[in-house]
Amino acid sequence: MASLADESIIADFVAESREHLSTIEPDLLAMEDLGSKVSQEVINRVFRAIHSLKGGAGFFAFEALKRLSHAMESVLMLVRDGKLHPTPELMDSLFTGVDRLRAMLDDIHASDTVPCAKELAGLEAILSGQGVNLSETVKGREKGTKRDFDLDAEGVRSALRRGMNLYRAIAYLHRDIKDQGLAPLQFLNNAMSVGTCLDAFIDIEAIADLEHCLEQDLPVTLLFASVLEPDLAALALKLPVEQVKVLEVKALKEMFKAKAKAAKPSEAAPPPPPAEEDAQAAPEAVPEDKPEARGPAAKEGGNETLRVRVDLLTNLMNLAGELVLGRNQLVRAISEYKSEIPGLGAILQNVNQVTTEMQEGIMQTRMQPIGTVFSRFPRIIRDMSRQLGKQIEVQIEGAEVELDKSIVEMLVDPLTHIIRNCADHAIEGPAERKKAKKNPTGIIHLHAFHEGGQINIAVQDDGRGIDSKKVLEKAVAKGLVTKAQAAEMTEREIVHLVFAPGFSTAETVSDISGRGVGMDVVRTNVEKLGGHVEVETEVGMGTTVRLRLPLTLAIIPSMIVGVADHRFAIPQVNVVEFVWVKASEVAQRIEQVQGALVLRLRDKLLPLVRLADVLGIQRVYTHPGSGEELPDRRSSIADRRAGEAAEALLREGDRRADWRSDHNIIVLRVGKNQYGVIVDELYDIEEIVVKPLSSFIQGTKCFSGATILGDGRVIMILDAGGLSTAALLHFSDLQAEELRRAEEEKRNAALKASRRRSVILFEGAKGERFAVPQDHVLRLERILRSKIELIGEREYIEYRGEGLPLLRLDQHLEVRPLAKDLEELFLVIPKIPGQNSTVRPPAGILISEILDALDVEVELKKVEFDGPGLLGSAVVQNHLTLFLDPVNLLRAAGLMGGDAA
Repeated sequence: MASLADESIIADFVAESREHLSTIEPDLLAMEDLGSKVSQEVINRVFRAIHSLKGGAGFFAFEALKRLSHAMESVLMLVRDGKLHPTPELMDSLFTGVDRLRAMLDDIHASDTVPCAKELAGLEAILSGQGVNLSETVKGREKGTKRDFDLDAEGVRSALRRGMNLYRAIAYLHRDIKDQGLAPLQFLNNAMSVGTCLDAFIDIEAIADLEHCLEQDLPVTLLFASVLEPDLAALALKLPVEQVKVLEVKALKEMFKAKAKAAKPSEAAPPPPPAEEDAQAAPEAVPEDKPEARGPAAKEGGNETLRVRVDLLTNLMNLAGELVLGRNQLVRAISEYKSEIPGLGAILQNVNQVTTEMQEGIMQTRMQPIGTVFSRFPRIIRDMSRQLGKQIEVQIEGAEVELDKSIVEMLVDPLTHIIRNCADHAIEGPAERKKAKKNPTGIIHLHAFHEGGQINIAVQDDGRGIDSKKVLEKAVAKGLVTKAQAAEMTEREIVHLVFAPGFSTAETVSDISGRGVGMDVVRTNVEKLGGHVEVETEVGMGTTVRLRLPLTLAIIPSMIVGVADHRFAIPQVNVVEFVWVKASEVAQRIEQVQGALVLRLRDKLLPLVRLADVLGIQRVYTHPGSGEELPDRRSSIADRRAGEAAEALLREGDRRADWRSDHNIIVLRVGKNQYGVIVDELYDIEEIVVKPLSSFIQGTKCFSGATILGDGRVIMILDAGGLSTAALLHFSDLQAEELRRAEEEKRNAALKASRRRSVILFEGAKGERFAVPQDHVLRLERILRSKIELIGEREYIEYRGEGLPLLRLDQHLEVRPLAKDLEELFLVIPKIPGQNSTVRPPAGILISEILDALDVEVELKKVEFDGPGLLGSAVVQNHLTLFLDPVNLLRAAGLMGGDAA
C-alpha cells in the first residue's frame, strides 16, 4: 500500500510522529521520576501519542513500526489502568522503544528492516508477567471474528465534545478510489479536509478466498468524525449515502464493551458519555497543568497550526530582505522630494512601518524556542548517569526564549558537547560529592535569556571545577604551549586552553569523551554563528560556560562606517560604544604600550587599530591650511611631541589642533575583550540583509558577509573577531600591562598615603616654623609667661595640680629662642605611646603661636636638618618647616625617665 502513497502525506506522518516522540520523552522522564505518583494526564499524553503513531503505521502498512508501537501501547495501557507501575526496568524498555521508533522514522520506507526483536522481547516480558500474550495481540483476531475499530476513548470524547457526528464510512479501493483517479492516501487526505479520521483498516478477510480475489473489491473502513450531516458527509467523501452510516452512542458503548472484553485481564476503558452530557461536562474535562509534568502542556484546542515547508519560509525570508533593501533605496531616492510633494512623508512612513512589521512577522515564522534543543538533554543525562554511575539532575530555565531556526539547529552539537563534558568530567560521583560535603545529586543548570539584543545561554554545573594547574600541565605535555608561554599566561588564558584543538584532560578514551575534539567544536560552531563562548570556573564549586549569540543571521542592525572612500558595516551586537577623541587630546588619551597603540578609557587601556591599516587602505588626511586631502604617512598617531607647550599646537598648519584630525573610535567586543577601531566617518545605523561571501574571499578573516546599501552600493560586513586576529592584538600583553600599572598605582597610592600627614603647624621664634603629627599630640594649652616658675635650671608650670617640666626648643635644637616680650605662650603636651591619658605627661614644649591644623603631602628630607627629636624638613605653605618627633625630643632632653617607648 505504501507504494501507492502520496509521498507528501507520508512525510506529514513522519513529521507528526517525530513530534509525538519529542513530547513523549519529557513525559517518560516525569513518569520515571515520580513513579506511582505520576498524574494520569501525563500517562494519557504518552498513551495517546503512541496510539496515534500506531494507527498511522498500520494505515500505511509499516509493519515493524506498528508492532513495536502496539507493544508499547499495551504496556502503557496496563500502566494507565494501574496494573503496572513505572519501574526502572519498565521505563528502560519504553525509552529503548522510543529510540527504535525514531530510528525507523529516520528511513521510513526501510523501517521494516530495522531490527526491533530485542525491544519487543523486553516489552513482551513485562506483559507476560501480567498474563498478557503480546504475540497474540499483535497477531490479530481469530479467523471468523469480525474486524472492527480500535477505539480511542479520548479521541471519541473529544469529537463528541466538539459536536461532531461519528460515521462508519466504507470506501472500495477500485470503485470509490482508483476508478475516481485517486490514490488511497489522496482519498484519506480529502476526508481529513472536512473532518477527522479516528481509525481506519482494510478488511482483507472480507475476500472469501484467493480464487475470487481479483473479482471482489477490497473495502477500506473509516471511523470518521465531522460536523457535517450524513447526506453532506457522503457528498464530501464522494461515497454513496448507504456507505456512510452514523454511529449512535449506544453502538459506541457496545464497541467499547467488546473491546474491554477482548482486552481482559486488563480493565476496560470507560465508555464515552452521551454527547449531551459530554458537552455539559466539557469545561471540567479539560485537565489542569500538573506541576510534575516536565513536558509541554497539552495543546489548547483553540490553537491552530499549519505545516509550512522550510524552503518556503527561507524564500519568504530572502524576499523580506530584498523588501528591506528596496525600502531603504526608496527612502533614500525620494527623501529630498518630501517637502515638494504633499503627503509624501506620510506615505514613506507608512511604507517603512508596513515593511518593518512584515519583516518582523516573517522572521517570527522562523523563530523556534531554545527548548526544542534543551528538551533532549534530560534524556541524554539520564542515560549517561546510569552509564557513569552518577546522580545528575538537569534544570532548565528560559526554554521559551526564541532563536532563528538555523541557529537553533546549529546549537545542537555545541550544547551536546558541553552537556556531555559536564556529566563526564565536571560532576563527581556520589562518594566524592559526599566527601566534599555536597548533595549526592549533581546539578546541571541550563539558562537562556535575552541581553543586549543577543541570546545568552549559560550551562552551569556544581561539579569539581577546572583545575588550571592540571590544564596547564596537560597543555605543555601535549605541546599546545611552551613552558615560556605557560609562565606568562593568566588564569583566564589557562582555562581557555580547553578550547584548543586536541586538548583533553581525560586519561583514557571512552565512548563518551577523551578524544579532545569537544570544546574545540563548541567554539568553532559558536563563532560560525557570529557568537562567542566564555568559561568561568572555581575549583570545587563548579563551572559555567556562557554562549552569546545573535537572534538571527538574516537581517541585522549595523553601523555603517567609512575609511577613505570605502564603506563597511559593523554588526551592532559587537558595538559597545563610540568614542570621539579631539585632535588636541590625543597626547592625553592615546599612547603606546610595547609599540602598540592603546586608548585610555575610564582608567582602562584598550588596544587600538586603524581599520585602514588592517585592510591595507591608503590613509589620507585633510591639510589644515589648504584643505587638500593628502596621503597620511604617519606610522603612529601617538603624539611624539606631547611635551611641547600648548601654544605650539595652535600654530598654523599643525594637524594636531585641527578639528579634521579628530579621531572616531568604535569600541568593539570580542568575547570578554574589547578594542577600539579608528575610522574616518560614521554614517548611520541601518538594518542590513546579510549576503554570503563569494567563494573567492570566504577565507578572509576580516569579513563575515556582504550587504547592499540603499544607494545600491555593495559593502562588506566586518567581523569583530577576525579584525582583532588580523591586527595581531595580544589582549594578554595589555592585561599584563594593566596589571603592572595597577600595581604601580597601588604602590604610588601607598607612597602617597605614607607621605600624607595630619599635622599641627606652629611657630617658635619669629619666622621659624615647626610641625608635629597630630597623633603625637595629647593637648594644646594656652599659658601666661608670668605663670612659669624657675626651680634650679628647670622651668615648671602648674598643670592640673602638679608641676609640669617645660622644654624650650632652642635648648636642644639649633634654632633661635622665643621672644622675651611675649606675655602669652602655648604649650604642646605630647602623647606618650602606651601611657594612660590620665597620667601626668613627662613635660610640655613651649611655642609662641599655633598657626594651623592641616593635612599635608610631603616627603621629609634629613640632609640639612637631622638630630634627636627631628623627623626631617619639608616645605609647607611655601615655608621651610621642621617636623618634630616629640617623644624622642623629650628623651634626648632627659625628661622621659628612660622607660617610655
